[in-house]
Amino acid sequence: MNEINILEDLKLQYYHTKLEKVKRIKKICEHLLVVKSLEAANDLKKEMHKIAGNAGSYGFDTLSKIARDMEILLEKQIRLNDISLFNKEFLNQFLYHFCYQSIHF
Repeated sequence: MNEINILEDLKLQYYHTKLEKVKRIKKICEHLLVVKSLEAANDLKKEMHKIAGNAGSYGFDTLSKIARDMEILLEKQIRLNDISLFNKEFLNQFLYHFCYQSIHF
């Protein structure tokens, strides 16, 4: 199998895990809304970091950018010790864009 086929297979495998990723991010966002803790915000930041890197590596640039932008925002707010921005309206809006890109990439 040549390198191009291997990369295409990896991209396809990543693509097929999209629903799993969406469910995991939704669960973390719901947890953040309930506990409103820096620890929960940091959990979301870690997941965004992973998705930003992986999606970018496989050429899913828009999804990577959404995840990276959220990671940067979370990092800033955690550093400021203020996660009040991450309310229900904000997280629902984020989830909408994240889910849309996850389904359409």
